[in-house]
Amino acid sequence: MIETITIRLRPNKPTEGRIRVRLVSVAPGASSGPGAHDLLPDAPVYTAAYLAALPTPLLTLNVADKELRLPPEGVYVLLEGLTTDPAETCVPMTKQDPTPWQIITATEPRNPATHRRTPANKFPAFVFATSLTPVTTVFRHCHHSAWLPRAGYKPGRPDNLDVSLTLRPE
Repeated sequence: MIETITIRLRPNKPTEGRIRVRLVSVAPGASSGPGAHDLLPDAPVYTAAYLAALPTPLLTLNVADKELRLPPEGVYVLLEGLTTDPAETCVPMTKQDPTPWQIITATEPRNPATHRRTPANKFPAFVFATSLTPVTTVFRHCHHSAWLPRAGYKPGRPDNLDVSLTLRPE
């Protein structure tokens, strides 16, 4: 049974954005990525203010009361970066964009007058860790619809977000 999900955050005291934490089944097939089945029916969403107020840069979700069994094929812990305002969406940057390291959000993505640019360091950020066991890390940005594998920087030692599950025997 899954007891807790712990996520190590960078201590950057975010002022923008939100994160949603999902626990998702593995899709059928060897390299399909996350499936469509959410093991957490109500995925929690945390605001920048909530994350900035944490006493330590650890976000721990106690899910013991949900009686979640770890499926034999494993799970994906999905950490989704969301806009501060739910009415906004992420807008992909262009290659010629003059403002690198900015997140662009908008209420109408095709209307540049609604675009809002915010330094990326104002949003929640996560700490990376080197895995000692094989894990698969995938990602996608607002301009990618498919999950993409994330290559590690250390051959043979995957570099992933510092996320851990605490399990208890059944």
